Amino acid sequence: MGQIINFVQQKAQQRTVSPNLGKMLFLPYLRILPMHITILLPVFMHISSMGVFLIMKSLADVAMYIATKPAGGNKETNEVLIASQAMRNME
Repeated sequence: MGQIINFVQQKAQQRTVSPNLGKMLFLPYLRILPMHITILLPVFMHISSMGVFLIMKSLADVAMYIATKPAGGNKETNEVLIASQAMRNME
């Protein structure tokens, strides 16, 4: 049920927000950069590659979330959020 609510919320947001092509072209590099740093940094710094990867991947995930999240909510999105919370309370 939660996946359906999330899907409806995303579709409501996508109707009102036009995509930013600059962000869309830059987003894959947020995933590629940690991978390359994970390969190079442990060799030079003599540290665990898994620890470096987990830290870099977490930072990339946060950056990607911030980059793809719409700046502000609109009335339609807020109504969908209120409706989804009401449905969750009824379960």
